[in-house]
Amino acid sequence: MSEAWWAENLTAIPFILLAVYIALSLISVLLKDRYLLVVNISFGLLFFSFTPNSKAVTEQTCSDTVTVAQYNLAFENTNLKQFVEYLEKAKPDLVVMQEVSPEHGQAFAHLSNLYPHRYGGQPKVGYPSNQLILSRHLLYGMSVFRTPDGQNIIRGIWQPRSGIDIGLLAAHPPSPRNKALWYRRDALIRTVEYLANSSAVEKNMVIGDFNLSASSPTYKNAFTGYQSLPVASWKGTRSDFQVPAIAMASIDHLWVKSEGDSRFSICAREALVEINGSDHVPVETLIGW
Repeated sequence: MSEAWWAENLTAIPFILLAVYIALSLISVLLKDRYLLVVNISFGLLFFSFTPNSKAVTEQTCSDTVTVAQYNLAFENTNLKQFVEYLEKAKPDLVVMQEVSPEHGQAFAHLSNLYPHRYGGQPKVGYPSNQLILSRHLLYGMSVFRTPDGQNIIRGIWQPRSGIDIGLLAAHPPSPRNKALWYRRDALIRTVEYLANSSAVEKNMVIGDFNLSASSPTYKNAFTGYQSLPVASWKGTRSDFQVPAIAMASIDHLWVKSEGDSRFSICAREALVEINGSDHVPVETLIGW
């Protein structure tokens, strides 16, 4: 099958496989057919191979760590209370959001004491490609790289510790619902790769809703030399019903790389499936060195 087919349909595969698996299970029970049961078990193993977990942990030993939260709010989201309460309680060091409306942006204004550093919502900045970044630590050199087709990549330096500069790139490529959008998504990913490879600092991080399944060939070939750890984050519905991880897709990603210090790495990631309001769930990532 072509790369275009994978790009357009891969996020739907877990749902298709789940439906087929349930159907085969019911038929095998009704018919009491042992051969069909074997087929069903084999199909179940195939199904689980396509589905990410809600938690992922590496074997890296992380002594000094920071926490990064990312969340596609969804423009229609009117229930930010759970996420705001999470920020107030967990106090992640960096928060990167997509599909942020001006109304959403105002909902985080009262957190300015907790997050004194912000990029998004300022005059002449707005919300580049509907993104917003909040930080408990210094953000500097922040700017927007605008592509010829009107997409925006936020770039700058995040300094979570004195003397530790991390190149930050945040982007939200479009969902590849058709071939034109598929080309735009992949073009933006290549542009982010170019900017990441041109970074002047040793430590770099790329983050955002990339509308790119972790099972796709494009994901596997993206950001060579970077570490990533996919978890289930897109449930496909804005219902408050908690969708199990096996029925979700991994499209909200974070990549890190260090040229001079291999200890800069992802320690763990977790999808916060209990937070509702969007068709995505927030993802919390622990990074250490």
